[in-house]
Amino acid sequence: MPPVHFRLPGVVPSLDEIVCSEPCALQPGPYSKAAFVDFLRLSHCAENLDFVWDVDRYLERFCQQEAVPFLDDETILENLRLVRLWTLIYDTYICRTAPREVNVPGKLLARFLAHVLPDHKEVLVLRKAVYELLSANYNDFVTSAREHHAHHILCRRPLEAVAPEALLQDHDSPHDVLSPDTIFHIISPDLLVQWEKTLETYEMLKLASSCESAGLPTRNNSAGAASTRPSSRGSSLGSVFDNIREYSGWKKTVRKLRPRRSSSEKPADDMSL
Repeated sequence: MPPVHFRLPGVVPSLDEIVCSEPCALQPGPYSKAAFVDFLRLSHCAENLDFVWDVDRYLERFCQQEAVPFLDDETILENLRLVRLWTLIYDTYICRTAPREVNVPGKLLARFLAHVLPDHKEVLVLRKAVYELLSANYNDFVTSAREHHAHHILCRRPLEAVAPEALLQDHDSPHDVLSPDTIFHIISPDLLVQWEKTLETYEMLKLASSCESAGLPTRNNSAGAASTRPSSRGSSLGSVFDNIREYSGWKKTVRKLRPRRSSSEKPADDMSL
């Protein structure tokens, strides 16, 4: 199975890839071979690319004919076909009355004749001159396509112009992307320690109050001894929350982050201590 070549849509193929019809140049996009051909037709310069294609086909067959070690009937017929191909190229691109004459110096075109196979090196010189014109056409095409493509991106909505992976670029995980409609509370370790101590005190006060109501001894009071703990549960709870409020800087230990939520979720209520 032949390898499959993939190219990103925004990557510009080389001119050689366009001329040789490489797979990467055949993929749809603003810099594809088809887009370049359309640009040449609109610019009335399509003869440059067609000339390069026809000359490359001629040179390939010429080299194959040169490699034949002896002459036979088939070789003679192939030589006649090669002459007809060159005559077609000459009448189409080289002669003064050619309908698609290439724009190269006249002294360069004057070296060639219609029914005589030219020297291989002279054909390469002519191809190089036309290829330079084609290269200038390709540079104009890439510049025009890039400007049009950039303008098309700028005209899109901002959310569509940003690549999806860029949204998570600065975050360790997708869960780090927060929206402004949901509230999370991050509590500092110091406050957690103070909270545990306060809850422990609350449990001790609650146990002492229950024991006093039932007439039972507690861990802090011996049997038969009168308890000195407050008998009011409300005052015990009040002292618990007073301890929390007296903690220095307790309001600064909670940091609220408002992450993004989807439209199907309901906004979470603020958590309060």
